[in-house]
Amino acid sequence: MNEKKFRKCNLIYFNCVRHTDNDLLYYDNRTLKEKFPIVKWNSKMYTLKSIIRGNNRKYIKFTTTHWLNRELKKGCNVFGKFVRPTIKCRLGNHINKPKYKMFYIDHYCFKSTEEYINKINKGDGEFGFSKRIKMHKIKLYFRYNKITLEKINYISKKTHLNLKRYKLKLKRKDI
Repeated sequence: MNEKKFRKCNLIYFNCVRHTDNDLLYYDNRTLKEKFPIVKWNSKMYTLKSIIRGNNRKYIKFTTTHWLNRELKKGCNVFGKFVRPTIKCRLGNHINKPKYKMFYIDHYCFKSTEEYINKINKGDGEFGFSKRIKMHKIKLYFRYNKITLEKINYISKKTHLNLKRYKLKLKRKDI
């Protein structure tokens, strides 16, 4: 943030690259890059993460751990060009034309099925761990990761949730 091109920026937007579970059902101790090389490029890869200039805290309002009220007028991309996020969404803002030429953040939000379900079952301080929240997170999981009977059975067993709709979805794909 001290580079000349960023001096007038209150925050820098980084594009976020979402990695899939790479069909890994159980945890193993390889590095993240070894276990999860596949990126879901055809999903909405316009999600942003930000670095914020610390001395501007009076202008920043955090509404949740994943949502920043970005009323800061001087947001830059990684090239120092001023940009405005276009669409507000639950987990951050989006930008029209992502640039992956130089900088992006690898987002390993799922890891293996086992790791993701353990995370869901723990809950969190922001969303809790109600049945509705768990179902929402499973829906997100299957939006980005391949649906398999093995995953459905594992998730159902570990969460005690009824996942019939995913079994039906899987059956329709097989026909």
